[in-house]
Amino acid sequence: KEAESLYIEVLTLSKEILGEDHPSTLSRMYNLAGIYNSQRQYEKAGLLYADTLSLRREILGEKQPRTLASMGMLALTYTNLGRYKDAEPLYAELLSLEKEVRGEKHPLTLASMHNLALTYTNLGRYNDAEILYLETLDKKKEALGEKHPDTLASMHNLSNVYLNQGRYNESILLLLETLTLRAETLGEKHPDTLLSM
Repeated sequence: KEAESLYIEVLTLSKEILGEDHPSTLSRMYNLAGIYNSQRQYEKAGLLYADTLSLRREILGEKQPRTLASMGMLALTYTNLGRYKDAEPLYAELLSLEKEVRGEKHPLTLASMHNLALTYTNLGRYNDAEILYLETLDKKKEALGEKHPDTLASMHNLSNVYLNQGRYNESILLLLETLTLRAETLGEKHPDTLLSM
């Protein structure tokens, strides 16, 4: 609460002294939204991220890294609110821009692919999720390695898609592989390992 009131005070001063559309003011808006997110005040965070995104698009351009960060955080906030239909077009746009700006195998591009596939799963679009997870997995294995925690997260989530499609044998085989790799690389008591278990 104390941090929140300080951030609000700094943002108010920034708007007065630098103006509402100054990049420093926008950074302070983004940071305050982050405070709301950490407090699970997702509605407040979403409104502030939406404002920040709109202004950053206008002032910095849609391909600027801070604009992309705002887009990702707004999509994540919608996900936290269960508003998957609102998150999906943002993640799709973000993925397209990340590919253009950072390249196909950049960690942030791969994270956007993973998040969009997860959103497809949440929307019950299992075929779309499967296609994107398979692509994500190939790229993650190549860029990060087969045992990287992010690679294993995509494997775990793909097994969940198979489960939702009623493809139980494929789901079990992939989960067993994921569990083995997670236990080996993260340890048997790591939360991700236990999740696979």
